[in-house]
Order: sequence, then C-alpha cells, then structure tokens
Amino acid sequence: SANNRAQASFRSLLNHHGIRAEVKIDQIWQADIDNDGSVETIASFYNAGRPGTTNNQQGDYSLIAVRFLDGEGKQRTLVPVMERYTKGGEDISRLRLGPLVDINGDGKLEIVIRGSYSRGEFTHVYEYSNSKLNRVLECTCGG
Repeated sequence: SANNRAQASFRSLLNHHGIRAEVKIDQIWQADIDNDGSVETIASFYNAGRPGTTNNQQGDYSLIAVRFLDGEGKQRTLVPVMERYTKGGEDISRLRLGPLVDINGDGKLEIVIRGSYSRGEFTHVYEYSNSKLNRVLECTCGG
C-alpha cells in the first residue's frame, strides 16, 4: 500500500535523527508547492505514549517533513520543525499540517504548521523555495 511504502521511505529519516520508535504518519499530502511541475510530499509524524500530558515517554516525537527532488533529480528531505523526548517536564507538541495556501500571491503554496501542547498552541508558516524552507510567520499563544 502507499502508506506502507511511505513508512519504509521515512524510516531512514527517523534513523538519521536517532529516533528508533515506530514510524507513525499522522498526515501525508502531495502537492506541487513551488509550482515547478514536480510534486512534493509533506507529512506530519506523531508518536506519544501519553498524548497531551507533560509525562513524556522514551521515543516520543513529532515532526514535519518535506520530501522533494533537488535540481539533480535526487530525493531530499527537509525537516522544518521537530520535537522529541528529552529529560524535561514538557510534553511533546503535536505538530500538524494546516492548509497549503498561497498567502502572499506569488503562485507558490506556503506550508502552515500548527502545534499544540498542554500549555498552548502555535502556528508557523513556511515558504518553500530553491530547495529550502524559510519560516515567514510565527504566532504563539500560551506558556
């Protein structure tokens, strides 16, 4: 299935970041976000032993990944935002994809990422251009 192929292809990404927990894809979308005729894959991942609490578990993580073909036709992956378990008291923010929308009218889709955790929420907007992601807007509410 497409989801099994996606899980296998993202396993190496998690391994690269030292995450050994199961690959848990929360959302996966495909769109030509930079309007170059090539489709990018945007995915959110979330793995939490006790969601919405401040009691993290070893292996908890949440991240957003954007997979694309670079100018040489090689598959590359960018991770604009990632949260993972550390020995602190904070919970893992659940990172989710908001809408893909052309906010500034340049013909390219910006990526809206929402995060929520026990003490608040945030929204980031990323612009994808020249194989790079740049955060162009940030709004945070909470502690």
